[in-house]
Amino acid sequence: MSSYHHNSFGIPTALKKAASYSNNIFENPYGLPLDISRIDDSIFVCSYPVVATKRQLIRNTLVDLITYLNISFGLGNWKLYNLKLEVGEADYSDMQLLDQLQPESCSLIIKNPLYMRLFSPTTISKYEILSPLGLQPQPVINTLKDLRHIFTRCGCLEKFPPSFLLLQEIIDDMFHFLSPYDNRICILHSKMGKSRVAVVCVAYMMKHKRLSLKKAMDTFVENRIKKKDVAVITSRSQLKYLEYQEYFLSLSLPAQTMLMNLLRKESFGTLKSIEISDPSRLLLTGLNTCWLTIKKYNPTRTSMLEVATINLTELLAEGDSEYPLQLPIPIDVADLMFEFEALPTRFYTRDKTEDDCSSRLFKTLKKEGKKSTVWVNSVLEEAQIASLVGSTLRPKHGSKDVSIKIYWRDLENLPTPSNGNSKWFNSITFTFNISPSQLHTRK
Repeated sequence: MSSYHHNSFGIPTALKKAASYSNNIFENPYGLPLDISRIDDSIFVCSYPVVATKRQLIRNTLVDLITYLNISFGLGNWKLYNLKLEVGEADYSDMQLLDQLQPESCSLIIKNPLYMRLFSPTTISKYEILSPLGLQPQPVINTLKDLRHIFTRCGCLEKFPPSFLLLQEIIDDMFHFLSPYDNRICILHSKMGKSRVAVVCVAYMMKHKRLSLKKAMDTFVENRIKKKDVAVITSRSQLKYLEYQEYFLSLSLPAQTMLMNLLRKESFGTLKSIEISDPSRLLLTGLNTCWLTIKKYNPTRTSMLEVATINLTELLAEGDSEYPLQLPIPIDVADLMFEFEALPTRFYTRDKTEDDCSSRLFKTLKKEGKKSTVWVNSVLEEAQIASLVGSTLRPKHGSKDVSIKIYWRDLENLPTPSNGNSKWFNSITFTFNISPSQLHTRK
């Protein structure tokens, strides 16, 4: 018979231990099977807490996580940040979390025989009446509006960065929640509790703990991962946004405030042109159709929206020897994802789109085609350029062109060469035309 503890559903923890073997687990004194790590005194991270029975074999359960937080810190002394944007059948809803926090639910959980073996009567008494330190009464969380005080959804896609504005809002919210009391903690989770939570934790430690980028990264890895030579953040775009953070924090407070106001703008002007440097045969021969799709998060960050889709092969053929591509496209956000994809031209015609194309092979290639991506923040790029040349960020009158150069090596998920070189270009430059008259901040 297994010697492992059981959770509220009577499932052995052996599989959970195996699933989180590579993580540096913070052992809780109650024997609850949780993949959770303590990054510092007030920041914890964990993998996703599930509600679907099938996933409970290897994942944290929502009931175990909430029970641990309530007993260890007390309701109202912890705040949960869900950084996972994609939604699956095992994911918990806001209402399921709210139900878990009701007094009757807490009483039923703690009196479950499987839990009674783990907790002393004194612990149970504290759980039902006061916070562990007895400093303040348990708050009442009866509505979804009440839930906002201890829970927020602020997700981004896996291996993608959050918008820079959202990143600042998350870490500032963490600071404001933690600062009034010494016994409060923040707990963050994504899917596996690694790259996305790492970006937020590192950015927080850089800003509010005054750690360097390297020191903050080392601190996260040391406390989350057993193997210290493993890179937690491998996404180039996520690393780029932490470099943005490093630059942002090097500025004076007035300059930071100005940039934050610019990030709240409702319009950023237009994407004026695209210029390709050293295009390869993949682009020039016409044997492949190369697509550029510009995307952004939707307002609720539940999915990606297409800003524009551009056939680079056709546009390149229509340009002159310098390959300028004039494409005025309205831009209303600072954070954009550029997605590149190549498909054999023989499976594409101008008269057929993906929706009405009957070729099964075409659809298969379109579905399985490898897409290379990169995220940029136009405001931070503009600010860095202005710093380098010693110019002002925004003119008082008229518009301003800002060029952002992206090298092929900067892209994520680069295609693997099969027959020859799969490189499309050496670099691609996006020129934005930005008008200061469009400075209207969001409420």
